[in-house]
Amino acid sequence: MTPAARGERILRHALLDIGADPAPGPLVLPLPAVGMDVVAEVEHASPVGLHRFSRIALATTDGAVDPHPGPDELAAALRTELAARGGPGPLPPGPVPAAADGPAPEQGPAGGPPEPVGGTDPVAVALALLHHEAGRVSDADLTDRVLVSGLLPLVGATGPAARPECSELTALAERLAAARDAERPGRVRRLLHHWLTAAHLWRRPVLHPARWHRTPNPLLRAGAPAVTDPPVPGRAGEYLLRPARPHGADLRTVGDWMRRPEVVRFFGQPWPDERWARELDGHGAGSGTAAVLVEPAGDPAAGPIAYLEIYRPVRHALARAFPVGPGDVGVHVCVGAAHRRGTGGALLAAVADALTAAGCPRVLAEPDARNTAARGAFGRAGFDEAERIALPHKDAVVMVRTAA
Repeated sequence: MTPAARGERILRHALLDIGADPAPGPLVLPLPAVGMDVVAEVEHASPVGLHRFSRIALATTDGAVDPHPGPDELAAALRTELAARGGPGPLPPGPVPAAADGPAPEQGPAGGPPEPVGGTDPVAVALALLHHEAGRVSDADLTDRVLVSGLLPLVGATGPAARPECSELTALAERLAAARDAERPGRVRRLLHHWLTAAHLWRRPVLHPARWHRTPNPLLRAGAPAVTDPPVPGRAGEYLLRPARPHGADLRTVGDWMRRPEVVRFFGQPWPDERWARELDGHGAGSGTAAVLVEPAGDPAAGPIAYLEIYRPVRHALARAFPVGPGDVGVHVCVGAAHRRGTGGALLAAVADALTAAGCPRVLAEPDARNTAARGAFGRAGFDEAERIALPHKDAVVMVRTAA
């Protein structure tokens, strides 16, 4: 394998490890832990993760560009960034109890998964492997080895055009459905059914220090979910909620808060007011997100104390890594610096109460895994930590509060 091919393979794994969904065109992957960006041109965005790039470069924060980084240099930069994203301490395992006892994956020459299942009929070879290993290893390990690292890469081996790849996916799903229907009831049949119907599949990340990640299931050809905008209660306990206007004092307030160093570290949106104006204006009807300012009900003249985004997770990157429903809502919160400690927890509890009272079955949040203050505030508001996941821009802890 040439150095260029190894570099392409490494970047593919990184995008899978962070749950990114690249589109054809320029790609910039920030690596703040190493003071660099990966800059690439996506030539083909693959539904199974076998993206093709016309160039891959490393750019430093001082403007220097390495147009042809070596694969070892690229892998080291990505591993350093992904290790830093999780914060101190080991990453907790995902909810795959049987997977923790499975064997460690074999690593390819570029730090990747084992080579795809081969043979004159890969599906027949895969089925034989399922029958041979079903009593020995976990369903998660079999899914990763046989499907995610085996059959799905063969789909992308037919060529760079998206249409043939999608056609191959459809054909593979039909073969697996026929195999499932021909199986006797038992573990293999249940596993084949899971492959065809689950929204996510489990895979072992290659560059990321976590043991398991969820990846969207490309065999499930579901259309875009039809969702309504989230409800925005006018009042939540002792707080009033109103739309954040994309101009005037509201715009200056949100922009100033988001440019505070302690906020930039976790939100990463130190944008000028002009960009924040576009952002707030885009959170209107039909967007799936509401931008809200919070004021004390007892003294609205005191001005805003917090900025909230109330959103539908099915339209968010969260849905690529965690099971969400069309009725769920998510919240992002930024509390003004001048307000007392404990405001965040009290506000989040009141907002969660109001949202569940409005009919939302679950309220979700995905604070940065390193943001212990935010995780504490959500915990005080009655949210439970469900799972550690990787999102394109951060490692996050999914926190859930379910309606009583």
